[in-house]
Amino acid sequence: MKRASGGRARAAGNSPAPQHRRPSLDPDSAAIRQAVVDCLPAKPGRFIVAVSGGPDSAALAAACAYLNVKTEHSFTAVVVDHGLQSGSAHTAVRAAGMVLGLGLPAVVRTVNVERTASGLEADARKARYRVLEKARIAAGAQAVLTGHTRDDQAETVLLGLLRGSGSRAVAGMRSKKGTLWRPLLGIERRQTVNSAYAQRIPAWHDPMNTDPDYTRVRVRQEVLPALADHLGEGVKGNLARTAELAAFDADYLDERAARMAESLIEADQLSARTAMLPPALGTRVARTWLAAQLKEPDQLTAEHILGAWRALTGGAQPLSMPGGMSLVRNDRGDLHLVRGDGKTP
Repeated sequence: MKRASGGRARAAGNSPAPQHRRPSLDPDSAAIRQAVVDCLPAKPGRFIVAVSGGPDSAALAAACAYLNVKTEHSFTAVVVDHGLQSGSAHTAVRAAGMVLGLGLPAVVRTVNVERTASGLEADARKARYRVLEKARIAAGAQAVLTGHTRDDQAETVLLGLLRGSGSRAVAGMRSKKGTLWRPLLGIERRQTVNSAYAQRIPAWHDPMNTDPDYTRVRVRQEVLPALADHLGEGVKGNLARTAELAAFDADYLDERAARMAESLIEADQLSARTAMLPPALGTRVARTWLAAQLKEPDQLTAEHILGAWRALTGGAQPLSMPGGMSLVRNDRGDLHLVRGDGKTP
């Protein structure tokens, strides 16, 4: 009898099934997924994911789609159509389709952007957040997640410095501010781009993000690259870390100022006693009062706030304020606002 060559023969039909290895997750997608996990609470919750269709929000949506299946958290994407560009409705539907392709529920919401003196960027942002907050409330969700990255943070800090907006602006965007959460603030933009490419997500690039008419775009395309060329590639990271440290100080001072404001803001007036506070607290109380009195508080600048502080401490007034208002001091030293016609609003 012939012996089977190569040793013991295997019985037919007992061959192991071929193993199909699941492709490993690329490092950038893994980092993004972990950043989202770190942001979420231990208790299961419902969340809205803001999606524009760009690489940042696409990478965020992909991570949330995975967690939508693998955890007890629930996610729904909302695409906002600002109606500011030709074909924006088609673009919004395409972005929603991209998210649906990832396995995440998605809806499109249209918003009318009201133009103000704040500028188109600020007006669109305000309208977008208003719609996202409405979607959050309607869904009973805990928070809205956005795809802001470390690059966005660096741009925000630099813009705040250039505008002279004070320490709160230097503190940049918060990872969690009320119901608005930004899990990717520690992630670089190149990572979201790499993640979208590695996962074959058909992200698109908004032409508004490369339009030099917008100040943020010029900072992104010209100022930050120039700083990196002259000062090194660590510029963005250093700006982001500065924001994180500044936020600790700003949070502490804001909390103290808020408690003091309760006894210093009297109806439509700011008490002269505010001048007895250290400037770091007094200016914050003045800002709180001005923001509550003005119809367009987004137009408040450091110059307005410092002007109010100087008026409290005996400086010149009246002072011009946003919305055609003027700040004046009465005989007791209290501050109040009047319209251009001299009447109290």
